[in-house]
Amino acid sequence: MEVGTYANLLLLRLIVGVPWHTPGGDRVYGLRGNSTTTFGYYSIAADQWFSLASTPRPVQRGGSLAYGGGNYLYALRGRNTDNFWRYNITTNNWSNLEDTPRRVRQGGALVYDGGNYLYALRGSSNNFWRYNISTDSWGNRANTPNTVSYGSDLVYTGGNYIYAFRGNNRTNFWRYNISSNSWSSRQNAPANVNNGGSLAYYSGDYIYAMRGNSIGFWRYTVTMDSWTVLTDTPGTVGRGGSLVFTHSQGGFAFRGGNNTDFWEFGVTPPRYDISSQAGSVDTDARFEIDGSTKTVLFWDID
Repeated sequence: MEVGTYANLLLLRLIVGVPWHTPGGDRVYGLRGNSTTTFGYYSIAADQWFSLASTPRPVQRGGSLAYGGGNYLYALRGRNTDNFWRYNITTNNWSNLEDTPRRVRQGGALVYDGGNYLYALRGSSNNFWRYNISTDSWGNRANTPNTVSYGSDLVYTGGNYIYAFRGNNRTNFWRYNISSNSWSSRQNAPANVNNGGSLAYYSGDYIYAMRGNSIGFWRYTVTMDSWTVLTDTPGTVGRGGSLVFTHSQGGFAFRGGNNTDFWEFGVTPPRYDISSQAGSVDTDARFEIDGSTKTVLFWDID
């Protein structure tokens, strides 16, 4: 199966014989998109893609996929439709759920809050919604500060916050407060975010991002509200580009842009070298700082 035009990537952390949501699992799920019904998963251990049951209808721009706890994945169809689906992992089948409040357009995005709710950007608008899993119902939430479009994305970092790229060839980066149902602006992205813009989070203090329509790859430090430019992606990311973490120091990415490229990436927390001299004694050390965790990588005294 081709993978280059998938609409979205999702990591489902599973290990055979234990609950589906267990961290450290083997599968990365993906929608191909591009007006197709193709759906499948990548086995990390086998380094191979496998086909699964096709989506009920073709997935297009604005299509998005999210894990919703337990045994289920959820998906927006996108491209000016209100179709919303659920995928059962065990039975390998799709079912129709309550339609979205309005038709999802380019820039649609979906994210799970780890509890009973999914949140969604409509795309090509400032509409922001919440889906109640237990009641199969949608509700309006506070609108985003501006219209979102191609390259927009959502990421949940645990606790009370969801972060969002505006996309639409803009640098806007926002934070949504779940409990107060309000948005606030954060430090702008290093450059305009475009087709293929994507956000990913695993744990700790960092969100990683692909800029889209470029080779830009960045890290956002939550506690510092600041961006760092990292090593470029191997090629230009296009529409359908997506990023997912499978462990604390790396994961996988679709290039998108009607390409079949599928990449594995690795990241390391920031490292700092410190040198000092006291009389005839020289001291050199290297530290790695990951959120509140500080690790001494080496220490040398001459």
